[in-house]
Amino acid sequence: MANLVSDTFKNSLKSSMKEHIINFLERKRLSGSPYERQPERLIAFDSLLAEFFPNAVSITSEIADKWVEFISQNNVSNNTIHVRIAPIREFARYLNSIGIPSVIPETKAKFIKPECHLITEQELKAFFKSADSIKHTKKGSLIYITAPVIFRLMYSTGMRSPEVRHLTVSDVNLTTGKIFIRESKAHQLRVILVSDDMLKVMRHYDEIMQQAVPNRKIFFSFHNNDRSISRANLNYCFHDIWDHLPEATVEKSPKMTMRSFRHCFALSCIYKWYKEGKNINAIEDYLVCYMGHSDFRQTSYYIHLAEMVYPEIRDSIHRINDGILPDITSIVDDDEVPYDA
Repeated sequence: MANLVSDTFKNSLKSSMKEHIINFLERKRLSGSPYERQPERLIAFDSLLAEFFPNAVSITSEIADKWVEFISQNNVSNNTIHVRIAPIREFARYLNSIGIPSVIPETKAKFIKPECHLITEQELKAFFKSADSIKHTKKGSLIYITAPVIFRLMYSTGMRSPEVRHLTVSDVNLTTGKIFIRESKAHQLRVILVSDDMLKVMRHYDEIMQQAVPNRKIFFSFHNNDRSISRANLNYCFHDIWDHLPEATVEKSPKMTMRSFRHCFALSCIYKWYKEGKNINAIEDYLVCYMGHSDFRQTSYYIHLAEMVYPEIRDSIHRINDGILPDITSIVDDDEVPYDA
């Protein structure tokens, strides 16, 4: 397990509970969770312990309250507070599981459920026309090859950003169209099938990449170094394609983001089922499996949204009781709300 946590992270910890924090992170990663951004919050929590509670052996009410106070400074948004509190809540649960009674931090800040940007056909055409027009400018850059394909895959499958970024060549079967998704939010393997059109695009992309990066392991890359695309770089690429377009300047709230592709996929599936005369209520099983939701509460959000977007299908959908919509605060993790991840 020594390689699961870097020496840099270990050396950053100074509190009396640093060994527990290291063990917690090791256990998370051993279970298959990448836990990529949470370490910085664990380091911040460790610093708070070292400064204000140098002899702490567990998370007390006083420590929990101090952490909530610390992460709520500078008028940050309620959603940011929930993101920052999540890994320490998990750490407290871990301590309880190993016999160290600890208080799970709570916040009174209400999580604000983000709205969906509903992509129009005009916006889609403009975005992909812009993506297809990226110029080959820098030596070693493969963005002009990769961007049009990776965003089409997100749009046509509803895959999350981390899922497409971490795909390996062995995860993609270009004969059958099966994609094995290992880096999912729930950290559980699932298999999806891509459409024939998308499969043709991916085969052509792979032929080009085999020449550019022989024997590569990573399926999608922006450079000829066979490295996964970072979250920041993919997000920057999205905005570089979209933000300068006339369609992006139209006053519309919320703004279009990469997550909009996932929303669009889910709603398109629901509407397609309706047009084909299928049982709309049965689509929950399909979306839970295909989109990698951890439970039906997350899928119910899209069913609920579809009623508002497509009024004509309301009679075909059983009314969703607000009580079954997700308790956001209980399952939010790392900047993504459960129905949007």
